[in-house]
Amino acid sequence: MTTKKLTLRVLSAKYEYLLRDYTCECLEVQRRLAQNREAARKSRLRKKAYVQQLESSRVMLIQLEQELDRARQQGLYMGGGVDASQLGFGGPTNPGIATFEMEYGHWLEEQNRHICDMRTALNAHINTSNKRLMFSS
Repeated sequence: MTTKKLTLRVLSAKYEYLLRDYTCECLEVQRRLAQNREAARKSRLRKKAYVQQLESSRVMLIQLEQELDRARQQGLYMGGGVDASQLGFGGPTNPGIATFEMEYGHWLEEQNRHICDMRTALNAHINTSNKRLMFSS
């Protein structure tokens, strides 16, 4: 074998190795890009489902509020946890209204608890920051 052919063979093997390495890197990049696209697609689907759930909850809340307003206008519901029969109002009360009022009361309690927790955390953070300022100066 001549030196020229040997040199060509060595160069050919070297370039073949570099090309194979480059191809592997390109495949890895393509695989990661495909994974990112799939993750983004799933994230968009989750967001869409969440927004739809929020919208349906909002519509249901509006309907319940309208039903509660109608009941108040008809005098069937007085609010404050007092039974209408205790106030001298006879007649049946709508169980849906009672259920809504109970769930709404629980929701209000939960929201108030979250607000209190946030205030406590904020006050603790402010007190810690004030102490740092007092002791650092």
